[in-house]
Amino acid sequence: MAALDEETRAVRPRPPPSNPRATTVLALTAAAFCLPSNGPRRALQELMAIQTRLVEQSNQLQTARTAQQLKLQEHKRNDMTLRELEKLDDNVTTYRAVGRMFLGTTLAEAREDLAARRDKAKADAEAAGRNIEALERSLAQGEESLRELVQKKGLGPA
Repeated sequence: MAALDEETRAVRPRPPPSNPRATTVLALTAAAFCLPSNGPRRALQELMAIQTRLVEQSNQLQTARTAQQLKLQEHKRNDMTLRELEKLDDNVTTYRAVGRMFLGTTLAEAREDLAARRDKAKADAEAAGRNIEALERSLAQGEESLRELVQKKGLGPA
């Protein structure tokens, strides 16, 4: 996914449209692509490396948020099912899906299995939350280093 900049005839990467943070990164660096042909090549390479890293981190952040949301949904679904199982009598036969067949289990085993899956989903969602926080910090640091590079090299507006 690339677009041709009509003014400089340079090819620049385009972020996915659902990623607003990557779009702001491109807006910050748009002035860098308007450098004269004898401009500082190294600064441009640094700029492009930072920009690529920021776009990748932004995509990772979006993936981590989606994973966290899925784990929270799984936790909620398991919790609701467990509450429904609590209402049943202890002598009720329950069935658990295993591949394409169902195995008969006791209600106590079904409750234990569901509680374990619920707890694992919650732990996974919390781990994803910590991962999201780390990615957000990393992304903010990357954006700051990009701003500093642009200001330091005089590549664009502050």
